[in-house]
Amino acid sequence: MDEPAPVTAPDITSTDIEVLKVLADRAGAVVSRDTIRRLANLRQFSQRRCDSAIVAIRRALNTDAVVTVRGRGWMLRPEYLAAARTLIDAHYQCT
Repeated sequence: MDEPAPVTAPDITSTDIEVLKVLADRAGAVVSRDTIRRLANLRQFSQRRCDSAIVAIRRALNTDAVVTVRGRGWMLRPEYLAAARTLIDAHYQCT
């Protein structure tokens, strides 16, 4: 399957990008909500903030980019790593 170009979504936040960075750094591996909250510095937010970040990431990259592994966490599919890095870089160039 061809990887689609990332779409810079106007509603993607810095928090969403931090979650994406955690997933991108571990592409192909399942990352738990607790790990994401710790590494993305989200402990001050509700646990559900990770869920909304995943929704935003899927909108920006592709619904297939992040796989939900029930009861364990989420995984960025390795074929979306380049698109994720492009989105991360674009976000930091705009801020």
